[in-house]
Amino acid sequence: MNLDSAGHEPVPMRIHWDRLRAGGREWSLQDNLHLPAGIRDVNLTYSLPPVAAYRGLRFRTRVLPIQPDWSAPTRSRDFSLPRLPAQHYRIEVQVLDGSLSPPTAHLELNIAARWWETWWGLALLLSGLFGSLLWLALRVISWRVNRLQRRADELKREVATRTLALAKANQDLARLARTDALTSVLNRRGFEESLAQHWQRLERGDGTACCLVLIDIDHFKRYNDHYGHPAGDGALAAVARVLSRQLDETQVLARIGGEEFAVILPLEGDGLREWVIRLRAAMQRLNLPHHGIAEDAQVTLSIGVSMLRSPPDEDAIGWLERADQQLYRAKQNGRDCACFDAACALGDAPQR
Repeated sequence: MNLDSAGHEPVPMRIHWDRLRAGGREWSLQDNLHLPAGIRDVNLTYSLPPVAAYRGLRFRTRVLPIQPDWSAPTRSRDFSLPRLPAQHYRIEVQVLDGSLSPPTAHLELNIAARWWETWWGLALLLSGLFGSLLWLALRVISWRVNRLQRRADELKREVATRTLALAKANQDLARLARTDALTSVLNRRGFEESLAQHWQRLERGDGTACCLVLIDIDHFKRYNDHYGHPAGDGALAAVARVLSRQLDETQVLARIGGEEFAVILPLEGDGLREWVIRLRAAMQRLNLPHHGIAEDAQVTLSIGVSMLRSPPDEDAIGWLERADQQLYRAKQNGRDCACFDAACALGDAPQR
């Protein structure tokens, strides 16, 4: 309370809120003022009753809850509150008149929140953000999984390709290991494998018979001496072609020595005899000269045949030895003939 300049009764010192400006316009003042969403900068003006004794008084302000402490005293009767977030505020102004209980005025101010500033808006935004992050994470994971799957498929195809290539290479190596390089028929190793397979088939006891034929080119050393080794190689290849043309897919041809061939035939009786006749006729048609023997001589074959019936009563080595004995007998009988063992039942005389 202060006295006026004329010494009259003291006048109550009461702060009056003059004006509130926010959002580019003035708002009517009331005890609990509500401002719409989006307003952030607030300017307040206040005054005292027009008493001369009030001149020179100072004021201080505070804004609860964001500014709990009083501001520094000032003579200004307006103040601004920039960038206020949406919430409820209590604005207080105090006159520093030197009394123990300075006069204080307050104004309740509410600033509405925009939708994204509300709890449900924030929850919606967070949900959207979480959903976006989850979607992005799933996309990244999906991309990564697809990339890994594509890489796995590529590796699988590459492994399959290399596996096939390796299998083919192994097959080629196995074939080469069993093939005679000069004549392209089986070599000794391939023959021994085929001989063992045919013997095992006979061992199963199905009652069939199989013949083993050993063939030797007559006087081949003299052929090489007369014509040279390249010509001898050509003669070996030519004989191999003649033999191959007399066989089908069930019959086996191999070169088992320098000039010696072996044939495995699932034939017996007349079928075996006719096969030997066809082979000798084919060699005559080949008409490969052998001037190392005589001017009118040609390359001929000595043939030894042994037969084994299922189930076998001897092993494959015994079977082979019997065929070799017949080959030796053909050579002893002047060559250019075929000799059969007793199991063939084709007689003891050489076939010419």
